[in-house]
Amino acid sequence: MRCSKGTEIVSVRSLLRAAGKEDAVVARLSPDEVDPYRETLAVAWVPVDFVAKLFELAAAELYLGEGRPLRQLGRAIAKDNLTGIYRVMLRIVSVPFAIQRAASLWHTYNDTGEVGIERTGDRLQMTVSGYPAFPEAALEECAGYTEGLMLMCGARNIEVTTSRPRHDAFAFDCSWRA
Repeated sequence: MRCSKGTEIVSVRSLLRAAGKEDAVVARLSPDEVDPYRETLAVAWVPVDFVAKLFELAAAELYLGEGRPLRQLGRAIAKDNLTGIYRVMLRIVSVPFAIQRAASLWHTYNDTGEVGIERTGDRLQMTVSGYPAFPEAALEECAGYTEGLMLMCGARNIEVTTSRPRHDAFAFDCSWRA
């Protein structure tokens, strides 16, 4: 079973509580999902399909009627996760450095996949291979998280597109202006 750390569930809970929308999401979970949602710690391994379901539910509640809700959720999670010294450091590092560091941490937060980075000028592609059937909701949330990371580095004119170059791979194509 493919798993990721509970860090983003902790952030989703925080965002939902702050917006007063947690009860609406909990009501849409199955009885077997309520306790894992409420009790997951940041260090716990959680099935990625459950995380993706939470992304879909939370994005629908938090960004109802707005464009690209999963991307917006990803940006909000990045802002929630990257606080303190991380936020200060992101103001002084380049976008490629930040994305490369984030990519190097993939296995800290995910138990499946290998990350590769290719850079050409002000374009960068991050590809995760060896990860078949990565959920679409998780892909869009990760793209939004990447956008949030780039924004914290001071990037402008950000564009992050996603693709699936192979059945067991997905990619983020990133462009920006410093």
